Amino acid sequence: MEINLKIEGNMGFQSLLYYLFILKKRYKVDAIAKEMRIATDTLYRYIRGEHVIPPDRIVDLIKATGEIEFLEFFCEPAGYVPVKVQGEFGNEQNGGLQVQILVAIADIFRRLDASSNNGGPSKEDCKEIDKAINRLIGKILELKEGLKNGKG
Repeated sequence: MEINLKIEGNMGFQSLLYYLFILKKRYKVDAIAKEMRIATDTLYRYIRGEHVIPPDRIVDLIKATGEIEFLEFFCEPAGYVPVKVQGEFGNEQNGGLQVQILVAIADIFRRLDASSNNGGPSKEDCKEIDKAINRLIGKILELKEGLKNGKG
């Protein structure tokens, strides 16, 4: 059974909460409420749409569940894709390199998109895209070397 959850505003997000918690029974409300450090009945009120879930609680909800659909609800209409990065940001051994690789890829696609909107890449665009690709290759080689040395 497929349910269309792309409803505008809070009711759409509330529908997603209801669908995942109540209909799919993907999460136990009391366990997630405890993880979020809120009362179980408060989380039930959010799920039933009796109260609007505050933005900071959405962050807590995502951390507690790890549910990508919550992120997709906001990212997809804005033209973004949520990406889970392992480890801590900025820590080379725990994920900083992953973030740098993702940023380099995003930079390449941003440049390609911008140049396609202008009728195709100019010579200068091609040089900048080439530099961005070389940065990406450098980061990938750095990752490969780390894996070879057991530091991936």
